[in-house]
Amino acid sequence: PRDIERRTGPLKVMAFISLHAALLFIALELIVPRGYFIDAEKTVHGLRIYIWFAIVFAAFTAYEFAIMKAFAFFQRKTGHIPVPPRLGNAFIESTLPTVIILLASYKWDPVLPLNSPMVFLYFIFITLSALRLDPKLCVFSGFISATEYFLVSMFSSAHDPLPGSIHALNLWWQFGKAMIILAAGFATAAVTHTIRDRIYRTTRRVAETAESFSRFVPHEFLTFLGKEHVEEVRLGDQVQREMTILFSDIRSYTSLSEKMTPQQNIDFLNSYLMSVGPVIRKNGGFIDKYIGDAIMALFPGDPDDALAAAQGIFRQLD
Repeated sequence: PRDIERRTGPLKVMAFISLHAALLFIALELIVPRGYFIDAEKTVHGLRIYIWFAIVFAAFTAYEFAIMKAFAFFQRKTGHIPVPPRLGNAFIESTLPTVIILLASYKWDPVLPLNSPMVFLYFIFITLSALRLDPKLCVFSGFISATEYFLVSMFSSAHDPLPGSIHALNLWWQFGKAMIILAAGFATAAVTHTIRDRIYRTTRRVAETAESFSRFVPHEFLTFLGKEHVEEVRLGDQVQREMTILFSDIRSYTSLSEKMTPQQNIDFLNSYLMSVGPVIRKNGGFIDKYIGDAIMALFPGDPDDALAAAQGIFRQLD
């Protein structure tokens, strides 16, 4: 579930932004008085331009929710999301600003959208691609955005500006802007790589810390407390259960240890504990603590489990 959340999190952000954009254009259409924005009065196939903007963003929102369902399906069925759907989704998201610019160019001066704030939509979607923590997708989004922007510039240059237009189009200038968009993709990829590397190292340290704690705090304790990780345990957490306790130590261990070197003592204890530990776990118990040569084991099930473990330890020792 956490991996699904990580994969679909960026899609939720995209859907949230596009939904609010759709609502914004609907509000502009319904609230702003007619004639207040001259450009908004222009129509495309019978619908005013702001309605078309709202339709595009609403359709994109629906698309993002559909992709979320598809990605979650892939994650549950195969454990990962194939590369082609991820690239296809990045391509469609990078194309949304292009659709908006082309739609605006349909009735407005073709040069005007290229010199408007609409171009910044490319940078927004490139930046949001960092949420996927995949540098390659960031570069891909930047490349698609830069390429489409320059192609739109060439399309606009083939159409004369509307009568009375004071705008001019310089393809070299637009090519430079496309290179900046591409550079934004590489910059976002570099930042994403750094963030992902830090997350990986932090996660690895947390995992190593949890593994170290598990040597001293049995995982069964966490299960009884209803915790998944030792970091979730707080001072005062407790649970009361009826269990059977098994104590076991080595007879005359003090006398034995005096005849051995420290290294021989360690090797002897390790050999002994490696033999009896599996017997305890096999019979439904777990070792609560090691007290020198002694063992304290807990059996949350039937008391006969502890008796069976004790008998098994004797057989293992023989």
